[in-house]
Amino acid sequence: MQSNKVKRTALLVSIITIIVCAAIKVTQLAAEPVKSAKSVETYQAFDRSPAAQLERARIITALKKENIIYDIRVSAGQYLYVYVKSGFYSLAFTEKEVFISMILAYYMVKNNVKDIVTLFDCRTNKNIGTYSKYGLKLK
Repeated sequence: MQSNKVKRTALLVSIITIIVCAAIKVTQLAAEPVKSAKSVETYQAFDRSPAAQLERARIITALKKENIIYDIRVSAGQYLYVYVKSGFYSLAFTEKEVFISMILAYYMVKNNVKDIVTLFDCRTNKNIGTYSKYGLKLK
């Protein structure tokens, strides 16, 4: 039990680091003049560096090992589907939101997916919620 708490804490620290880096990038973008409304896309706030992507990939692998995420799929229409396992339900709401946001950032950079995630329970295959610019909405 203690080792799970240590692993979870390490995951949260890594994710907080990524979020802080993204917040710095958003601040830098906000300080720059905007040439047109279409020139600033939502995903540009994410750190697109290879180092950030490697860290996100490491965290996604850990989430799969920790019984939180079962699978992540990208549809032909570039929609992102995340299938969650039982460990996902034991997380605090903010932890769920942070993890799903980080997964979205990874796939927006890697696959240029649309900025919405649909969540499914891997056992029932039922839609359990969505994550978008409006936040995490669970059913």
